[in-house]
Amino acid sequence: MITVEPISNQVGQTVYRVKDGDHWVGDYIDGVNTSTHGIQEAVNYAAAKGGGIVLLKAGVYVWGAGTQSVNVPPGVTIKGEGIGATIIQVENSTVQTTIPFSLNSDTRITGISFIMSYNNNPNYTPSAIMINNPASHVEIDHCSFDHQAVASYIQFQETFNSSSPPTGYITDVRIHDNIIHANTQGSANESIIVDN
Repeated sequence: MITVEPISNQVGQTVYRVKDGDHWVGDYIDGVNTSTHGIQEAVNYAAAKGGGIVLLKAGVYVWGAGTQSVNVPPGVTIKGEGIGATIIQVENSTVQTTIPFSLNSDTRITGISFIMSYNNNPNYTPSAIMINNPASHVEIDHCSFDHQAVASYIQFQETFNSSSPPTGYITDVRIHDNIIHANTQGSANESIIVDN
């Protein structure tokens, strides 16, 4: 199992230690508003080995303005240590914050709390997970989704419109055993959307 663990919080940055069992892969420094470099390196390492589980150790992983999405390739599972233990915090921003995880075929997200903070941009709705098109065999389970404003928890990427034929399909998506906490009135129906 590949693990990602925050090992120190210095002024303006966090160091993420990536290990394969007891084997040290590398330490990756991220800024205060980005947690993706170490996670993406761990995911890439797992994919290069033919897939596997990337364990995000307990802690808060911050997504702020300018943070890159983690592209999860086929065969890789992102696993947290449980709801309330491994937290993905999508920060308040006046600009669009990138969606934390971009999933491809044969991927899974499990055991993570996603918290979307209130944002100051009325033209932007924060999201936690994007499922790319085409994709199949995707699973999202045992996660929680919390927000203080309107949010889209999971987006399905659409790559066609009325003037062109579909370029692919998203099939066999299993979304189960998740908890949604909507902290604003009338937002429960905005949890899953299809995006152009």
